[in-house]
Amino acid sequence: MIHKLIDHFYDLEWGGTLDTLALLLLYSGLIRFMYLIFSGYGEWFQWLMVGTFLTMAFIWLSWRILQPLFSEASIPSHCLLELDLPPTVKTEPKILLGYCCLSGRPLHLTKDEIMRHILMVGQSGVGKTNLAFLMFDQQIQNRGGMIFIDGKIDYQNIEKLWNLAEKYERGKDFFILQPDDPSISHTYNPILFGDADEKADALMLLIPDTEQNAGADYYKQEAKQALTCILQALQAAKIAYHLMDLAILLSVPKALLDLEQQLAFCQPNGRELKELQFFMDKFSVTGSHRIDVKKLREVLGGISGRLFSLGSGHFGQIMNVYEPQVKLLELVLQNKILYVALPTMGKDTSAKNFASLFIADLRTVIANLQKKLPEDRPNPPFLVFCDEAGSYVNASWGRIPEQARSAHIAFVPAVQTNANFQAVSHELHQMIVGNSWVKIFFKLGNQETALEIAELIGKSKRVKRAKTILQTMGKSKPMVGPLPQVQWANGHSLSWVESEDEQYTVSPDDLKKLPPGECLVLVGGEKLYHLKVPFLDDLSLGLDKGKLHEYIKQGIPSPLSEEWQPAHYFAELNTYIYQ
Repeated sequence: MIHKLIDHFYDLEWGGTLDTLALLLLYSGLIRFMYLIFSGYGEWFQWLMVGTFLTMAFIWLSWRILQPLFSEASIPSHCLLELDLPPTVKTEPKILLGYCCLSGRPLHLTKDEIMRHILMVGQSGVGKTNLAFLMFDQQIQNRGGMIFIDGKIDYQNIEKLWNLAEKYERGKDFFILQPDDPSISHTYNPILFGDADEKADALMLLIPDTEQNAGADYYKQEAKQALTCILQALQAAKIAYHLMDLAILLSVPKALLDLEQQLAFCQPNGRELKELQFFMDKFSVTGSHRIDVKKLREVLGGISGRLFSLGSGHFGQIMNVYEPQVKLLELVLQNKILYVALPTMGKDTSAKNFASLFIADLRTVIANLQKKLPEDRPNPPFLVFCDEAGSYVNASWGRIPEQARSAHIAFVPAVQTNANFQAVSHELHQMIVGNSWVKIFFKLGNQETALEIAELIGKSKRVKRAKTILQTMGKSKPMVGPLPQVQWANGHSLSWVESEDEQYTVSPDDLKKLPPGECLVLVGGEKLYHLKVPFLDDLSLGLDKGKLHEYIKQGIPSPLSEEWQPAHYFAELNTYIYQ
């Protein structure tokens, strides 16, 4: 401790109002004290004034020198950073993030800070998911709603979230989309509800970017027109549909002609019928009301194949439904709990396509919530946590942090490096980073990301000290003399040089040295906190699949309106192929 005090004394940066005032009080007090001593007289108030000056100066200077004794870390840390101290919460806390390593104070986020979005960056296994479950615990306890999109299938995460819901007696609010295991999944149709243009745009996300390829872009635009016309026609005719129905309508002429007939019967003079007929005319055989199958499949076979691959297999078992159990808008408005598992390791393409449709559906929900009155939007704010977001992020994410706040949606993406966003586009990276009010940094393993985050946190002016020690020794003797004489000379000098320099508030090396469970939290680009995240009690108590099955059965699908009829194009495929 003595060595620590000595090092602290040499590293002290003297200056500022209080230090200057204390030194002036000390100097004036000592001068007055010496005068009173040598003069041999003085009134009592003069002695009181001198004593007050010296006492005040002594207290402040002692505090500055002995500060390490009073500022020991309340929470042990191998990488203690003396940053800002969390403010004292005067109102009811909203979301606890952790405890300051220096003071032990808790750091809470307010409702407004949560709605301005949170970005998490850190290596795998350093505490991102643990912090997420700490937030989930409070969100579920506060009767709020949430979505957890997991970029991997981890049954422990399913168990933990399920047991959290049971812990607060909200098991009936728990929904799960598990495309890899339909037996424990609710059903979901992301394209059935909503505006036809929005759903067509969402489906176009399944096609890679074609701006640099004029030929490919032509087919993409044709596919966009086809999807828009067909979706408008289905909705106008009040026909419920799913992915496989769309795939068949894009590749089987008889099914497309059947849709035209049903729409002509329902709305013979409608705009949707005219647009559908105009689209079909591109593929008609000259002089007849027949469609050229070869031409239809050449132009639309690509999008049809992508819809078929996503609508088949296990994914199709939960998506090819006309009465889905999960309606995202209702789920958000009713503050439900949804876990979405993405098998990105084994089924990368299908998982990414599923995530694209889900995020597009979320954008539709945000657009609908923006149209509602503020009091009709989710309260507390609805939480959307995207774990391992780098494995399924796409260009459509950029608008979410820009506009979700007005819908009372808190967006929380978590990645391992910033390269996950930059791989999509530099613009997306800037949108997500720039629109995240709270940024949480765990241990980083990438120098480039660490350097970028150090730059983002910023620099501060610090005093740079340099100590120079010069020691000389020499001897001399006269050239001519009766006796040999030698004179020795020694010299020693010590000098200090101080300069003010800008340095990283937190260096890239500090970011890479953070222990697991500790993080830096940057709030509003101004306040920076060093926190220890507490671990929740073990929630991996096993997954009671029997009980979960019962809840899934109780989640009865919303029945179709009496005016709507199922398409059944997939169920009756043989009829249209061999007709």
